[in-house]
Amino acid sequence: MQNLKSDQKVLIITGMHRSGTSLVASLLQSAGLHIGRRLMPSTEFNPKGYFENLDFFEFHLDVLRSQGVNIDGWTLQETIEVPDELLEKANQIVEQNSVSQIWGWKEPRTTLLLNFWADLLPESKFLLIYRSPWEVIDSLYRRGDEIFQEQPDLAVKYWLFYNQKVLEFYNQHTDRCVLANLQTIVGHQTAYIEKINHQFKTDLSHPSPAIYEPSLIQSNLSQDGHRPSLIDHYFPEAIEMYQELEGRGWHPEKTPDLSWNDRIKSSPYSVWAFRDWAHSRRVEAENKSLKAELEQSPSRDELEQTQSQLQKAESLVEQFRTQLHETEEVLEKSQAQLQKTESILKESHSQLHQKTTELTEVRSQLQSQLNLTQQDLEQAKSQLSQTQWDVMRYQSQLHSTQEELELSDLQNKELVAHQNKLQSQLNQTESQILKSEMILSQLRLQLKQAQKTEARTIAQLHYTQGELEKSQSKQHQYLATLGRLEPQLETTEIQLSQSMVKLNQSQKNQARLQVQLHQIQGELEQSQTQLQQTRGELETSQTQLQQTRGE
Repeated sequence: MQNLKSDQKVLIITGMHRSGTSLVASLLQSAGLHIGRRLMPSTEFNPKGYFENLDFFEFHLDVLRSQGVNIDGWTLQETIEVPDELLEKANQIVEQNSVSQIWGWKEPRTTLLLNFWADLLPESKFLLIYRSPWEVIDSLYRRGDEIFQEQPDLAVKYWLFYNQKVLEFYNQHTDRCVLANLQTIVGHQTAYIEKINHQFKTDLSHPSPAIYEPSLIQSNLSQDGHRPSLIDHYFPEAIEMYQELEGRGWHPEKTPDLSWNDRIKSSPYSVWAFRDWAHSRRVEAENKSLKAELEQSPSRDELEQTQSQLQKAESLVEQFRTQLHETEEVLEKSQAQLQKTESILKESHSQLHQKTTELTEVRSQLQSQLNLTQQDLEQAKSQLSQTQWDVMRYQSQLHSTQEELELSDLQNKELVAHQNKLQSQLNQTESQILKSEMILSQLRLQLKQAQKTEARTIAQLHYTQGELEKSQSKQHQYLATLGRLEPQLETTEIQLSQSMVKLNQSQKNQARLQVQLHQIQGELEQSQTQLQQTRGELETSQTQLQQTRGE
């Protein structure tokens, strides 16, 4: 997965071929988007340039070749995998082109690899462009691709396939996309840039007004008004998809323009009509080429060739005159028969006049019924138009509701994740509290044992002091009676010596007991210090637990 700089923005422009992605790329480039240094040059079909980054263009061609897919992108294959050996190349071209704070690229074949790029560049945003099927198909026919001369209806199928990919990706990643009709972008260029800035937190400037040239966007809907009807008759799913795109797409005025619906009528066309459509555009291209050749000075060989063609044409005219003369002779013979027929017609005329009168009465009755029927039909059309408008409005409201629900779901997921995190912290805190309580219980038990030991030691100390006092009292008594009991002095001295031994032993025992008492007091003070620390930790843990439960 490619790691981008945290402050970089990536905008990827894509859509079906001939949907106006080049124009959108030029608008964004003029607004400050870096779309690459090595761009595809202009041609007669895109005089101002394609604004396609050749790095990504060549990468897409390599991917299509590796999967055995038409490199022009004319495919109906649902999944196109990027082989492992091309992943490094993808990372390299991203590294080479991510030289600006806001950068991106435009290439229609990106539509076939939307999920690949979304995974490789998780911070990237997508500008998805769509255009009416009749405008895209007309543009493809005018370009004269051989595949559409042989199978003209494929143009509709590819339009459906590409835009289905666009809709599926948009529905899965709505927060990363701006879906818009080319005509809406052209009519609201500044609002479109503001929409991108607001949704993706970018800082694009207003596009240059000199970028857009109306003559380069050919719709021909007024001249070829039957084209939408033709598509609706044979590919109604294309009209339905275009309506869904309009319902999902960005509209600064909140409601899409549905005036094109009025041009769709019942169509008697067959597949040959698509072939005629493609042929007419090819003839236009050939005529344009011939005019360009005629504007140049013809050579002598060309003049001789033209004279030869004129001679052939004169020969054909002479043949036509001969045939015309023969036809005139046939007409003269037919006139005689026509005169006979006229006499018969005159006889029939009187009978026809009578029947005409009767038919006129019937026609007047039918006309009155027809007028009533037409009035009912107009009312039904008006109701149908209102219903279609309501449906599109409801679709727009549904889209907004879905976006709100998706945002709400995201917020709920974040709250659940936060709640789970708090619960985990609470569990950890409770576990720490249990451990602290166990330690405190052990320390309390040790304190009780130490207090019992201290009490026993104090009792022994009091007993030893009592014995010492008794010994001292006896010593005083011995000293008092020493003078009186001189005869018993030796005996008393012996007893005194023994008493002194006992006294020394008692003093030693007293000193030993005092040392033990000091040690026990030290241990007691350490236990009390640990108890105070444990109580402090317990109070802190209880405070954190109360705060966590409060949250």
